[in-house]
Amino acid sequence: KDMNLDAVVCPAGGVPAMPHGMSSKLAQGCSYTFIWNALHFPAGVVPVSRVSKEDEPYVGKPDTITKAAKQANKDSAGLPMGVQVVSLPWQDELCLRAMKCVEEAVGWTIPMPDVLTQ
Repeated sequence: KDMNLDAVVCPAGGVPAMPHGMSSKLAQGCSYTFIWNALHFPAGVVPVSRVSKEDEPYVGKPDTITKAAKQANKDSAGLPMGVQVVSLPWQDELCLRAMKCVEEAVGWTIPMPDVLTQ
């Protein structure tokens, strides 16, 4: 508030979308969202890119978190990657507007299936 910021753009997660059952091994990967939820700040994620084959290899220390992150990254090429947009409490509309600005600036959206014709 002191910095006169309407919103902050920050990482959405430490790894791409995890396979089912992996979140207990990589709770730290969700830490980017925990703080905002705990403080009741409105936040949302905007897709900005997709994981490429070059992004898949995960290099780090040989500990349990790195091993889990490496497993989560395996075969992740093509998954959407996003950024998180956060605004001050009770500024939900401002958060949505900032998310729209990011979406328009990036100029990329995930094609959605037409569920009405399927």
